[in-house]
Order: sequence, then structure tokens, then C-alpha cells
Amino acid sequence: LLELDDVIVTPHLGASTKEAQINVAIAIAGQIVDVLEGKPARNALNMPYISPEALSELSPYLGLAENLGKFAVQLLTKYDTVEISLTGDEPNKTSEAITRAAIKGVLEPVVGSGVNYVNAEYLAKERRLKVIKSIKSSGDVFENEITVKLLHSATGEGHSVVGSVVAGSPKIVGIDGYSVDVTPTGNMLVIRHIDKPNIIGPCCVVLGEQNVNIGGMQVGRLEMGGESIMVLSTDSEVSVETMGDIETIDGVLSVKAVKL
Repeated sequence: LLELDDVIVTPHLGASTKEAQINVAIAIAGQIVDVLEGKPARNALNMPYISPEALSELSPYLGLAENLGKFAVQLLTKYDTVEISLTGDEPNKTSEAITRAAIKGVLEPVVGSGVNYVNAEYLAKERRLKVIKSIKSSGDVFENEITVKLLHSATGEGHSVVGSVVAGSPKIVGIDGYSVDVTPTGNMLVIRHIDKPNIIGPCCVVLGEQNVNIGGMQVGRLEMGGESIMVLSTDSEVSVETMGDIETIDGVLSVKAVKL
């Protein structure tokens, strides 16, 4: 075999004129910058083609799907099935790209930065993950919804996270059936607790004593006096010891840290 140092081989582009070659070089450089900045790759091999116009509209959904996957996998570390459900007109047109983004989000906290939109499905198969995809015409609350659910078949345990793009902004709108309104970014605590007085205050006191500032709070419940969920957005990571202190509060059932 002939070995050539410092050579990068690219597919034939059909740009034979000097002007065309310059334009292609500029386009390739711009797309490389996009990828390095974490933006979706345009015209990638082994990826469904998405026009620049459609990609601009799709980008919030891709980022949302990826964050839903990252969020879900930090709630459930042992799983063998990934269910991805899309609703509405926008996801229907570009379902393949959105499902790949969700799988990438699920895998990235585990396998690292090596996973991308091109190899996400291959890596899922390599890890023997069962991926189930579905599309329906309308969401439960919002027109366009993305749901990522992780399941562990042996234990029957599972967690689901629902998101939508609301007024142009990606939002987490549901966690395990609880309605919430959470911006998927930064550090968060997901606290399951009994719906009764003297829960929220003590949790906040514990964080305050550790100089952890709370940037936002969402509480959701299915029925009065039953189990509830609280999502606290914090300006810094919360230590394992502090989470343990929160778990000792009467009525707190579990505490999970999520970082996006």
C-alpha cells in the first residue's frame, strides 16, 4: 500500500473551474467550523440530506432531542431500550435526524465525544441497545413534542422526558408524566418527594448552607398529597454529600443530579 503523509481524501465534488473550487473550499471550511462549534453537520455522508433552510428551522429540535437524551440517561443509568416518540408536522418531515440526535444525547455521557449524528445508531447497535421509534400526528400538550424514554427490561424501571420548542425556545415540558417547564441547560437537581408542606424550604436551606445558588424552580404533581417532582436549576454543581443531606429530609424520595 502507498502511504501518503498529510493527505486528506475527500469525495469528488465535480468542481472543475477555478471559481467553483474556491467556492467549494469556502463551503467546506465553513461546515468544518460549524461542526467544531457543535452545530449539525451539513451534507454529511451517511446522513439524510437536509436543506440549509430546513436545517435552520430544525436546529432547535435537534438540540432539544440531544438534551432530552442526556437528561434521561442521567436519571436511569441501567437501560437496554430507548424509545423515541415524535409528534407534529415538523418532526414528521425530519424524523431521522431528530432520532439520531436523541440517540447521540443518550450515548454521549457514556461513550464520550466520539459519538455523533453519523455513528450514533451504529454505536447503539454495538452496545446492543434496542431503539424503538414512533411518530404520531399530535402531542399530548404541545403540537410538536419529542419524548425520550429509557427502559431496563430486567427490572422494569423506566424514565421518560418530554420536550417541545415553545416560542422558539427548547423546553422540557414533562418528566415521567409530571408537567414542568424547564430550560434544558446547566446544572439541575431532580428531586422526587411526597406532596406535603415543609419539603421545598428544607431542600433550599441545605443548598443555601453549601452556598449553592438556585436559579430556577419547577414543581409538578399528579394529585394532591401524592408523589411530586421538583426540578431545581443551580448555578453550580451540587456535591454528592449535599445531595445525601437532601435525601435525609422527611418526605424526599430520591435526588438525581443532571448536567447539560
